Amino acid sequence: MADSNSLAVDRPRLQHKLETMKQELQIMVEREVIESRERSLKAEVHTQTRELLRDKLQTIGSDPAAVENRLRELEAKRTKATAERTALSLQKEDATATLTEGRRAELDEQLFTKNEETRAIALEQEAAEYEARLVRQAQNLRDHLRIEESSPPSQPSGLGLPSAGKCSATRPGTSN
Repeated sequence: MADSNSLAVDRPRLQHKLETMKQELQIMVEREVIESRERSLKAEVHTQTRELLRDKLQTIGSDPAAVENRLRELEAKRTKATAERTALSLQKEDATATLTEGRRAELDEQLFTKNEETRAIALEQEAAEYEARLVRQAQNLRDHLRIEESSPPSQPSGLGLPSAGKCSATRPGTSN
């Protein structure tokens, strides 16, 4: 009888221990499912990010020569506009006493227009310089992607992008 009595006494304690272990097992199973899902999502995000990056890189032209030609053309236009503006200024200064009000207003308007044209060309040059930098950086990024994709999978999987200290956020024409 002692055995059946000890079983009756131990039964609630063992039942409680069994329930606790079942809860712990359920928690461990849930944790494994969560970790598995997290690994899956990380791999998915990595793949989606690469695809998104490739799509963005495809929209960037890869011909730096065309951008350089455009920069040269803009420089020639800017030089011509500056020379014309200087000629208008000299014309206005040389004949200030002999100019009629109509001619003076016309020269002022032409001078204003040339100033605006020069500013517009300068902005176009700045945009072309940024485009040239973008083309160079896109090419570097394409090279990094190619190198990473051709490297064995045992190596760390990072894009090999320049660190924040190497990233240049200065305007063209200024020193980094």
